[in-house]
Amino acid sequence: MKAARIGLLAGLLMGVTLSGAAQQDTKTLAAQRADMTWLALVDSEQYDQSWKDAGPAFQSAVTQEKWTETIKRVRDQMGKLVVRRLKSASYSKSLPGAPDGEYEVIIFETSFEHKQVGYETVITSVQKDGAWRVVGYYIK
Repeated sequence: MKAARIGLLAGLLMGVTLSGAAQQDTKTLAAQRADMTWLALVDSEQYDQSWKDAGPAFQSAVTQEKWTETIKRVRDQMGKLVVRRLKSASYSKSLPGAPDGEYEVIIFETSFEHKQVGYETVITSVQKDGAWRVVGYYIK
């Protein structure tokens, strides 16, 4: 199956000062929580809501109608989620073709009902309100 490319970028402090590594770990955890929440919407076929919960960069890259149509077709082909495992996570202040900001690129190794091994790449970014939101998603 060809890689399904969907919606690229066209998207705690806890009261004490944390070291740089601890701050990055906190950011990575916040990004991963945002990813898992968003992916849960996709997994439960709440495609319209996943588009609404994505960042503005995602929304400007693909219309809600096109997103829903495309992800539904791809996920129908792959079948239901069996298991998703974190493969890698990397934090960056810049990505090619995107404005500088705070990004987390997370890759999951994912098994589906009809595709034993797949890879999902989820790109999240800190938004103006401080929340991490999905700004890119690829599945292959």
